[in-house]
Amino acid sequence: MIRNFLLWLAVTDRDLLSYCTHKTVRMQEVLGTLVLSTSMLAVLSGGYTAWLFSRDLRVAALVALVYGMVIMFMDRFIVGTTNKWFVIARIFLAGFIGIVVSFPLETLVMQDRIRKELRVAGIEENSDLENEKKRFWDEYNSQKSLFDSSIRSASERKNAAFNRMNQEQEGFDARGEPIPPGTGPKFRVARAQFRSDSTKLELLKTQKADLEIWKEERRAELARLETSTRVEQSFDLLSQLEALQRITAKSQAAAIFSWLLRGLFILFELFPVIGKLMMDKNEYSTLEKARSRLNEHQINTIGNKFAKQIDEFPSSYPGLNDPTASPFQTMKESIVK
Repeated sequence: MIRNFLLWLAVTDRDLLSYCTHKTVRMQEVLGTLVLSTSMLAVLSGGYTAWLFSRDLRVAALVALVYGMVIMFMDRFIVGTTNKWFVIARIFLAGFIGIVVSFPLETLVMQDRIRKELRVAGIEENSDLENEKKRFWDEYNSQKSLFDSSIRSASERKNAAFNRMNQEQEGFDARGEPIPPGTGPKFRVARAQFRSDSTKLELLKTQKADLEIWKEERRAELARLETSTRVEQSFDLLSQLEALQRITAKSQAAAIFSWLLRGLFILFELFPVIGKLMMDKNEYSTLEKARSRLNEHQINTIGNKFAKQIDEFPSSYPGLNDPTASPFQTMKESIVK
């Protein structure tokens, strides 16, 4: 069954194969295999391209099937024709198809590099917004760090003053009388320091709370700005092709790889044409031409005989005088007789 399908792809007259060698039969099967290979490549490339556009497996499968069948019947026509102009046209068409089809498959092969390039492009497109957010956080963190440091210092000074108040030793007045704790000059100095640091600490905490309020307001403002100005990163086919173009422009190795890949696809597309052009003349092609010439000779002979009979015995063909009758039908009936 598979052999018959390959021979059908190669437009092979199986009646003539009985007169051919085993090698000639295999060459016809190889020609059919080349047609099949380009069809399978068309299915893969067409399906992947359609999936990139639609992201729908059903659409991709339908496009892959239709595109593969178009390429299959086109190549089957090419290998079966003897007109060189069709072969030349297929060469140019193969170049065009190879280049067009190679782009989506290039994106598949270089997917990791393309995603990296798209991320870099996304960062560049949103650089103004990201810089604004960075300035905000830098300012907030700087202010918060300053407040935290000031609050920590004020708390330490307040605690030290409180400890001095509690650890105050008894002093003596000018008359030499002992002064009870909590009434001496050291206590008053420590108490003044304690009260000053307490007031400053409360002020710093209030300012830090105001900073947190400003942070939330600024974050809400930046969120609204991000919603209205952020450029969302896209991974559609056009974006990937643009990324691929930037990659090949920046990297000579990527450019060489890209053109080699395109050349490979063009070569795949040319497989049936190459097989057709490079196939040696064999007994099958000779038999095919002989059968074609024999059929032409038989048709010409019958036609000449029919024309002669019409000239000699026009009354024998009443259908020729009937305007509704087809002369070709009359000729067919005569040939059958």
